[in-house]
Amino acid sequence: MVEAQAKLLVVLQQEQALIAEKRQLEEEIVRLKAWGAERENYALQAVDRGAFAYVKKPDVQIAEPETWLCPGCYGNAKKSFLQFDQRIPEKSGARGQYNRWVCHVCGYSLSVNYGKAPGKGS
Repeated sequence: MVEAQAKLLVVLQQEQALIAEKRQLEEEIVRLKAWGAERENYALQAVDRGAFAYVKKPDVQIAEPETWLCPGCYGNAKKSFLQFDQRIPEKSGARGQYNRWVCHVCGYSLSVNYGKAPGKGS
């Protein structure tokens, strides 16, 4: 009897593990479906010479401020906003000041000419 109860306990634990895994997979399917719809709102664009980010398509109406999305995170089905990090002062031989934008999720960064920012002709 004890041996049968031990086997039953193992089977119940396996069942609980499978139920938890199924729930995680279902949540991932929902997340990926939502991302599939969301990603249609953005396109990869050069925001400055050699600096790329995903930008909201002009014909898309989204109730959020103009933003740049990180290309690396976007490729991994994550919507991560590039955040202003710092102004880089003009150096000898350089043309003007630059602003650095950074993804705080993966560390991607880009530098754009001072004055360029999401929603400003990017």
